[in-house]
Amino acid sequence: MQDSSREERARRIIQWSRQNRTWTGNYDFFEPSGLFDGPVTQMMVADPMGLPPLITREEIIKHVLRSPKLVQRMQHAGWLNPLPELGTKESYFARDEAYRAFDRLLKGERPPRLPSEPPLKSGDPEIE
Repeated sequence: MQDSSREERARRIIQWSRQNRTWTGNYDFFEPSGLFDGPVTQMMVADPMGLPPLITREEIIKHVLRSPKLVQRMQHAGWLNPLPELGTKESYFARDEAYRAFDRLLKGERPPRLPSEPPLKSGDPEIE
């Protein structure tokens, strides 16, 4: 990824994280209000949310995506892939891959619903 694209991604993630929204269960939760317009360091570009280099599924849910179902959808769509077996019980993901998947949401992309999910009914949360 080019440096300008990485910086733009970081600015989008930083702006979204500063909004401090309440979870809605819908994709509107992931709509940023533009790009962060303050100074950005190289560290902020590399790690806009202060996540560890390897992140568990539970940490992705807690700190980034807020929904186990959304993580499942992203994995099924190939947006988010666990690292090869590391000899641990938990699956780990690369921080940069989590940021790339998250940025796709912030840019308005949506992973498809899982084949096992029932059709969405009007008024139901999109994600759960």
